[in-house]
Formats: sequence, structure tokens, C-alpha cells
Amino acid sequence: MPRITALYAGLLLALFLLLTFKVFGARMKSGVLLGTGGDRVLERAVRVHANFAEYGPVFLVALAVAELCGAAGWAV
Repeated sequence: MPRITALYAGLLLALFLLLTFKVFGARMKSGVLLGTGGDRVLERAVRVHANFAEYGPVFLVALAVAELCGAAGWAV
């Protein structure tokens, strides 16, 4: 079982939830429910969240593959 990957998946999930709440907060503060409405703070929060959503799964898959292929724990 890929225990190291599971640990990182849990940590990344916590970070993803934090970023989600930051987007919610920025949306409530700006009053924009769809899109970004040109609000720079909201645009940045949305982009950070989206980039994390795009690259986080790729990182986890690569980590799981390395762990399942027998990479050393310190390298994983």
C-alpha cells in the first residue's frame, strides 16, 4: 500500500480545502458569484485554486507510481 502517497494526498486535500475557502471568501467580499467580475483578488484566488486542481493530481499519480515501483522512502 502506498502509505507515503496517502499521507501527501491527505495533506494536499487539506490545502485544497483551504484554497477553496479562500475563493469563497473572495467571492463573498467582492459579491461576484460567477466568473471573477474583473476583481483582481478574486482572479488570483481562482487561478491559484485552479492551478492546484490541475497539477495536484498529476503530482499524486507520479508519486504513487514511484512508490509502487519501489522507490526509496526518502526519494518519494
